[in-house]
Amino acid sequence: MTKFNQSFKQQVIDFYLQHGKNPSLTRQHFQLAEQTLNRWIKQFNHNGNNGLEVRGKKQTYSPEFKLSVVQMVKQGNCSAESACLHFGIANSGIISQGYKLSKDKV
Repeated sequence: MTKFNQSFKQQVIDFYLQHGKNPSLTRQHFQLAEQTLNRWIKQFNHNGNNGLEVRGKKQTYSPEFKLSVVQMVKQGNCSAESACLHFGIANSGIISQGYKLSKDKV
């Protein structure tokens, strides 16, 4: 079960936009961690309301996919957060797992 549903995320983003894009005020009002709010803002900016959707089923990724994303990040093509947005990965922990896989293959 997810901690925050899409309706709540949308409410947070609406508050953020209505209050001059003030992340500090928004975090305080909703008692959110900085990283959580920043991720939602980036997801919203990248994909609009669709970026706030809660995925019903836990997504699994193949080791090959994880390695290819890690290689892209390592080569400096993008940051881990940008890769998450680009590939629709829910959080950067997946990239960390891929990084561990890449170290094991060396």
